[in-house]
This record gives sequence, structure tokens and C-alpha cells, in this order.
Amino acid sequence: MLKRFLVLYHIPTHVMDEWLKTDEAERKKQESALMQEWGKWMAQHGDRIVSTEAAGKTKLANAAGIADIRNSIHMMSIVQAESHDAAAQIFKDHPQFVIPEASMEIMELRPMG
Repeated sequence: MLKRFLVLYHIPTHVMDEWLKTDEAERKKQESALMQEWGKWMAQHGDRIVSTEAAGKTKLANAAGIADIRNSIHMMSIVQAESHDAAAQIFKDHPQFVIPEASMEIMELRPMG
């Protein structure tokens, strides 16, 4: 039986801030190239991806209240794999790694209750 894993895609906020300063034409060119590589990667691994969603603005809720914050998470996926190691191997050569300091966290999801 396949297990489910949460994947959090990280790009540090300072890297994103610098990226947004890039000339728009150059940025679009690089984004297009990355999306092509993403498409190739999905062709190889898409059967394991249950869902991928872009992360929007973030709010932090704690005992002190609710506040707007920024973090490094820009996307998340749910993937299926036989094991934690197998899930991590899916992402070992992910095209996002062309982005400086990009990383991913892969966490096993366990049913509650």
C-alpha cells in the first residue's frame, strides 16, 4: 500500500526578493525554461503526485493573536510512495534546484484518530 507524504517547497524570501528585481523579460525567459523542465519532470513522476498547490499570503495564528507573515514556503504537494526514502528520491533531481538555496521538506502523513 502506498503511503502519502507532504512536500513543502522552499525558496528563501531574500532569494525571491532578488528574483523580483530581475529584468522582466529575463525573468519570463527563465520562468519559461523552468516550466519546460518542470513538465519533463512531471512526465517522469506525475503518477506519484496527488496534488500540487501554490502557496499564497500567510497568516500566523498563536496565543498572541493573528498576524501577517512571510516564510519560505511557496508551494506544496501531496505525493504517494512506498516509503519515506522512495518519496524523497522522487525529488532528488527536481528542476527547482536551479533556484539558489531552494529546498524541499518531505514528511510522511499519518492518519489521525
